Amino acid sequence: MTAVSLKLLHDELIQVAPDDRQHCPNAGYRHRLEELRETHQHLNRVIGELRDIASALDLLLQLLNTAESQPIYADLLRCLLSPLHEKMKQSLSGLDEVV
Repeated sequence: MTAVSLKLLHDELIQVAPDDRQHCPNAGYRHRLEELRETHQHLNRVIGELRDIASALDLLLQLLNTAESQPIYADLLRCLLSPLHEKMKQSLSGLDEVV
């Protein structure tokens, strides 16, 4: 199931959700739907972070491709990759929270 289909599922289920004020066996249903909406929002944030990382890595690869004639020092490369690595670990932790 993708994030888009989670949103569609939420939208469809909210239409058929019972009113929790009625004393029915489905009490808490709307609360669970709210949790589903929050999960979808969280996934959207993580997806945005991962897209940002992918864009930064694309830029780094372009930089490396154009710098073929110049030596690349490990310290400089580490300075470029370290923040991306940390951000990716944070994003993966965000996915772990949802999954």
